[in-house]
Amino acid sequence: MMGAAQGSASNDLREHVLPSPQIIENARNRLLRSLPEHGIGETKSKDHVLDHIVPGLNRSSQSPNYYGFVTGGVTPVAAFADNIVTQADQNVQVHLPKEALATDVEDRALSMVCELLDLQPNDWLHRTFTTGATASNLVGLACGREFVIQEAARRRGSTTSVAENGILQATRKAGLDGVQTLTTVPHSSLRKAASIVGLGRTSVIDVGLAPAPHLFDMKKLENLLRRPAIASIVVISAAEVNTGLFATDHKDMQEIRRLCDYYGAWIHVDAAFGLLARVLPEGGEYDKIKAGVADLELADSVAGDAHKLLNVVGPC
Repeated sequence: MMGAAQGSASNDLREHVLPSPQIIENARNRLLRSLPEHGIGETKSKDHVLDHIVPGLNRSSQSPNYYGFVTGGVTPVAAFADNIVTQADQNVQVHLPKEALATDVEDRALSMVCELLDLQPNDWLHRTFTTGATASNLVGLACGREFVIQEAARRRGSTTSVAENGILQATRKAGLDGVQTLTTVPHSSLRKAASIVGLGRTSVIDVGLAPAPHLFDMKKLENLLRRPAIASIVVISAAEVNTGLFATDHKDMQEIRRLCDYYGAWIHVDAAFGLLARVLPEGGEYDKIKAGVADLELADSVAGDAHKLLNVVGPC
C-alpha cells in the first residue's frame, strides 16, 4: 500500500510539473504555422498565448525536484522583481543619473550580493550582472585576455591592448605566440567562451591530477605557466558541474595566487555552483564545503550563477 501511495503521489507531482504528451502535442498543433497576412490583434494574441501555449510549458523552475537538466528555479519575490524589470524596461548599460535610478539599483544590488558572499564591495568595483554563467565566463576570459597580454608587454618594456590593437597585433607587440587557459574539469561554457574571445577551444588545457582530476596538479601548472612566449589565464572550478567537487582549498588558492603573480597570469573562478557556499556559517558540518571557496577573494574575476542556488525554491 505504501508503494502504491508513493507512486500515486509521484504521478500527481509529475502531472503538476510536466504536461502530459497529449497536452504538449495539442499545444504544438495550435501554434501558428506561418506569419499571418493580417495581425490577429491584442486580445486574440493573449488568448493564443494563455490557452494554446502556456498549457504546453513545464513548471520545473517552480518545483524543488530535479528533472535531469538545470534550468533554475525562482522564488515568488524574484518572479515579482523580474516582472517589474520587464514592465519598466530600463537600460542599465547607459548611466543616466538625472533621468533614472536604474543603474543605482543595479549597483546597490550587486554591492549587497558582494556583502552576502563576504566579498568586500570596495575591492570588487567592476561588478556586473550578465545573462548567465556562460556570459560571465566570457567576460572573465575577456578581462583575463586583456590583462595577461598587457602584462606581458609591460614586462618587456612595451605597451599594448587587445581592445585598441586587436588580439593579433597585441600579442605580437607583447612578444607572445598565444594565450592558454589552464583549468581542471572545465564546464563546456569555458571552451565556448574561449572560442568567442579569440583564444580558441584548444587553448583550454586540463591540468588536473590523474587520481583526482578536479584538483590542480601544481607541478604541471607551474611548468605550463613558465612556457616562453605564452600568457596564461588560470580558471578554477568552484564546485564542478557534475560532481560538486571543489578544485581548491585555502592552501591551493594561495599557492595559485603566488604562481600567477610571479608569471603574470590572471585567475578567473567559475563558481556557478559553489559560490553560495560562502554564505554558510563557520564551523562544524559545513567546514569541508566552505574550504572549497576559501580565499576566493584572491581571484581576479569570479562568475556566479543565481539560478543554481540563490533563487531555488527548496532542496533537490
